[in-house]
Amino acid sequence: MAVNKVVRGDGAIIIDLSEDTVTLPEHIKAGFVGHLSDGRQVTGTGQGGGGSPYTLTTIIPEQTVTPTTQSDGTTRAFPTSIGLLENGADYLITFNGAEYWSTAGLLYGSYPVLGEIDYLWNSTQYPFPLLILYDSDGSKYHLCTYTTNQCTIKVEKIELNSSDGGGSATLITKNITANGTYSASDDSADGYSEVTVNVPSGGSSAWTKVAETSYQVSTTSTSAAMVATWVTGHSEIWTSDKILYIRVRDTAGKRAGYFYGSDNFFINAYPANGGGSESLTVGMRTTLHYTSEGKYPTSNYTNGGSTGYGVYADMIYSDGRVRIRRRYNSTYSRTIDGTYKVEVYLLDPAGGVPIFE
Repeated sequence: MAVNKVVRGDGAIIIDLSEDTVTLPEHIKAGFVGHLSDGRQVTGTGQGGGGSPYTLTTIIPEQTVTPTTQSDGTTRAFPTSIGLLENGADYLITFNGAEYWSTAGLLYGSYPVLGEIDYLWNSTQYPFPLLILYDSDGSKYHLCTYTTNQCTIKVEKIELNSSDGGGSATLITKNITANGTYSASDDSADGYSEVTVNVPSGGSSAWTKVAETSYQVSTTSTSAAMVATWVTGHSEIWTSDKILYIRVRDTAGKRAGYFYGSDNFFINAYPANGGGSESLTVGMRTTLHYTSEGKYPTSNYTNGGSTGYGVYADMIYSDGRVRIRRRYNSTYSRTIDGTYKVEVYLLDPAGGVPIFE
């Protein structure tokens, strides 16, 4: 019997294929093995456009390693490599025969990482069963994982080709005179070779969106717990020049009796002072839920610091990481069960006046 969704006992979803759009073998390229949205494993029959949509470059060759418990309590192995990770690049990790797509981020602004950063602190966070970290002395890779059993590992860099058929891409110029979202496909092109922006003054936004992700969260625990430490790859959020806003919202919208979202604001003096810390707790937070009467209650929880309810950001780090936590409360959060989108924005100070002068 095929399974398309696996949920741990604490409610965390490990695998969920139920919303995938791959429903027929022809949706997968011929000769490749994959899974349909109902969980069945099939061999693809699709013909495609005659060329591969991407090129793979080996960074860590396939090898068998045996992780051991280190003095800090983590479980690690040290695979050999023939290349280095590149911040912001995409990689295909093959671990014990399963494939994972991960984008490289930076730890402490310097050390490229793949997978789930919480393995560095003895946690086990999904969807990735591992962390790959390049050593601070530049000598080797660390494979941090959950097991001391022998395992296989391989890492390849993914580089998308210009077109699936192997031909040249169609690029055009673009003149933008109004705010909005533009897609090259709307102009019958594969991309833009040059973009000229001429948006009238007054129409620009003081808000700059820098990152977005989402998490499936379900909990009834009244104790705060980790959702994830998100490696955004954007160290520019560690700034004294702008206000950092992290917005959390239920992708299902406003649901009566459910947690709806949180608004988390950080004003950071450390960069202006030349350092002093590599992490900062939230300055102000508002927690939102929706009542059965279809209104926002006056009992919404507003606070600063690490205490929060629902799904919320309580800490940022100098390398661009964001800590996301969860906590149930019958009054302030109501039911927590859904997929929550997390967005990161930088806000210009009012009138351009510096926050720290």
